Amino acid sequence: ACKILVEARGYQFAWIGQVEPGSKRVVPTARAGKDSGYLDAVSITWDETPTGQGPTGTAIRTGQPMACQDVATDPRFAPWKEVALARGFASVAAMPMIYGSGVLGAVSVYSVQTGVFDAEELDLLKVLATDLAFALQSIEHEQERKRAELRIAAFANLGQRLSAAKMAPEAARIIAEVAGDLLGWDACLFGLVLPSRDLVQQVLQVDTIQGRRVESSPGCVPLSALARRAIETGGQLILKDNPSQMLPGSEPFGDSTRPSASIMYVPVRKGAEVVGIMSIQSYTPLAYDQRSLETLQALADHCGGALDRLRMEEAWRTAQERLGHLLAQSPAVIYALKTDGQTTEPAWVSENVERLLGYTVAECNGPEGLFKQVHPQDRQDVIDSLLQLLAHKQIARDCRVRHKNGDYRWLRDEQRLVCDAAGATVEIVGSWVDITERKALEEQLRQAQKMEAVGQLAGGVAHDFNNMLAVIRGNAELLLMDVEQYPAEARDSLKQVVEASERAANLTRQLLAFSRKQVLQSQPLVLNEVIANLTKMLNRVISENIDLQCHYAALLPYVQADTGMMEQVILNLVVNARDA
Repeated sequence: ACKILVEARGYQFAWIGQVEPGSKRVVPTARAGKDSGYLDAVSITWDETPTGQGPTGTAIRTGQPMACQDVATDPRFAPWKEVALARGFASVAAMPMIYGSGVLGAVSVYSVQTGVFDAEELDLLKVLATDLAFALQSIEHEQERKRAELRIAAFANLGQRLSAAKMAPEAARIIAEVAGDLLGWDACLFGLVLPSRDLVQQVLQVDTIQGRRVESSPGCVPLSALARRAIETGGQLILKDNPSQMLPGSEPFGDSTRPSASIMYVPVRKGAEVVGIMSIQSYTPLAYDQRSLETLQALADHCGGALDRLRMEEAWRTAQERLGHLLAQSPAVIYALKTDGQTTEPAWVSENVERLLGYTVAECNGPEGLFKQVHPQDRQDVIDSLLQLLAHKQIARDCRVRHKNGDYRWLRDEQRLVCDAAGATVEIVGSWVDITERKALEEQLRQAQKMEAVGQLAGGVAHDFNNMLAVIRGNAELLLMDVEQYPAEARDSLKQVVEASERAANLTRQLLAFSRKQVLQSQPLVLNEVIANLTKMLNRVISENIDLQCHYAALLPYVQADTGMMEQVILNLVVNARDA
């Protein structure tokens, strides 16, 4: 149409401008003739400002034709006067394109002569503008129908494709592909909003660099001002007047030296909850309009449920991996048993059971589990424990289980009963902890306590025995004070009584040393004599199957020590050697 006006009617330049959705700007959609960059050098609106008072803006705003017969003198054309005169334009006329009750835009023509737009010419242009409005609306309807068909086709298998996606980046690539088919883009950004709503996990960042689409490394980043505005107030359409400048509040990615000219941000929602943020951008000015934003929002909302599912699944996988790591490093083995209240069957066991007992998970989950590995003396307790568990809901017991290497390990087994909503028994959960070392320490403690008791008993006996020896030895020594009155045989018997008392005193001293109740008496000692005197007691301490042999060194020097303590040292060495 513009070409016909230029060629058939002799105009210097003709163009068609349409109303930009959501703004007061007039956007050129077709042109013909010699404009020498006129439309790129001017700004035309249809509001009440000076840039909306010219022929084009007035025709759209009022729905009436308007002609400027002399651009040099008409004050309404002042904003464009210099630019128009520089290109030889002398007069301008604009006709509104009306369809139904709405104005779609205007047809504007420029002549190199003044006063050329008489009533007849304006009527002709008015008819042409009406025909153009009808044609444009028909084209728009056809384009809308094709867009709807494309949208339906794109959405038709989108749900199925998203259901097959296993990870959020995979789903984001599918959504970006559909957005490219519907709207086209040079850069795409897709992120999941974290629960704090201050961070976004970028799962897809793509930019077109030198004709190739290049992905950037995703990660967690603070929520940008544009993204936050989209979440709080809805989708954002940004058409930049100066594409070379970075938009305030935006986060650069990809080729940051090349800012986008047309930008859309939309929240990805599941119902009323925002689960993500999506942005597509173009380096082409005016690449998107309000319908584009509505299409992108519909796409984002269509995918919200699938993305929320993937986000939950990823959180579940992360939790499972963390739980598996914790269980693998835990000293406690966790297990579960199916039960009907009368029998049990292994259902699950953590993988660290192999570290504890040497058996694999598969070996533990057999029909009888590890029951056959329980020590025969402990099996009846394990069988009876089910009745105790049913009565008390939780129990704890110690039992011995054979390790795969053949050794028995003491386990602390704690169980809890799990019931369903109706109170029926469905499962037993429990844990095993290796207490073998604790059992060994307890046994050592018991032995030590026994030895302490023996020592206390020996000390008491030694004291009582010492008292009796003191009487025997004292009386014998009193009798020996007057040896002349006794025959030789009697004197020898009394001396034997004194010597026997001395030996008995040595024995009690050894018992007191064993019980650690003897008072320290440091004196010069010959170690050979100390050992020789202690030999008889040592033979009684060690087992009969152990042979005690003493090899003495000759001419040992004296040592300053307490006899009882030295004997205790020797006794400890012998006992430790016996138990080794």
